[in-house]
Amino acid sequence: VKTVWSVAELYAADFPPPRCAVPDLLPAGLAILAGRPKLGKSWLALQIALAVASGGEVLGTPVEAGPVLYLALEDTPRRLKERLAKQGAPAAAPVTFHTQWAPLSHEGLADLMLACAQGYRLVVVDTLSRGMGRADPLDAVDMVLLLGGLQRLAARYDLALLLIDHHRKPAASVGDAVDDILGSTAKAGVVDAALGLYKVRGEQEAVLKVTGRDIVERELALRWQAERCVWEVQGEAQEVERTARQQEILDALTLLGKGTVRDIADASGQERGNAFRRLQALVKSGVVVRSEDKGQVSYAISQQLPL
Repeated sequence: VKTVWSVAELYAADFPPPRCAVPDLLPAGLAILAGRPKLGKSWLALQIALAVASGGEVLGTPVEAGPVLYLALEDTPRRLKERLAKQGAPAAAPVTFHTQWAPLSHEGLADLMLACAQGYRLVVVDTLSRGMGRADPLDAVDMVLLLGGLQRLAARYDLALLLIDHHRKPAASVGDAVDDILGSTAKAGVVDAALGLYKVRGEQEAVLKVTGRDIVERELALRWQAERCVWEVQGEAQEVERTARQQEILDALTLLGKGTVRDIADASGQERGNAFRRLQALVKSGVVVRSEDKGQVSYAISQQLPL
């Protein structure tokens, strides 16, 4: 593999576009999907793996089919079977599962390189802490050596290598997908993409925050679909939140019939400034009408538009 280039050689070279496992979400290279324990990371990883294997769709994005290697190091065959059945995985899905693997900090990395030569599109390691052996997640040198080797492997075979990891602190609200990764900051510094799953325990909604070198930073609003044990995308998180808060305004107006900004803010449980800005957006769209009587401004739902 050529590792030394001149400017002229780089300009003259014809590099094929990288093969994203999931466009705009999981590019070719090394990625970490992290979150607090027991909040659905492994379900999401399996969902992604099955979509890639079948050439289906995941989180609203079509994906190109390709074989998948899945190191399910915290699962038993029985649990894997149950999870696959719940997500409706076809029996012919080209996913190869391993429930044991040599430590990636030792001979496991060489074993993984031999396996990747078979042409996988996606490799999942669930979890990194179980797979890395005795390497210290707080040691920058250990992490650079381990993750650097995995990153080079992913680049060599033009595949996405997804590591399932943990967040360092409770983060119900959306934090930073890079800074929240458990362990040395060197971990986050090596990876090509970081995905953070943020969810309040007991609730069905979550936010998936995505950032990376070759993808646009974004936040997706997700909802847990318990019947099929999959995550469904609701849209861009900011847009979904904006719509939900606007609906609270409309619900308040339905009860009030007509009200001032203060009335509506109190009824919807929103800060007055936020309620005012959302009311202006609703007025602009024609859903809410503004009226003024003796200097007092009031708002009501437009009678000309169905809700």
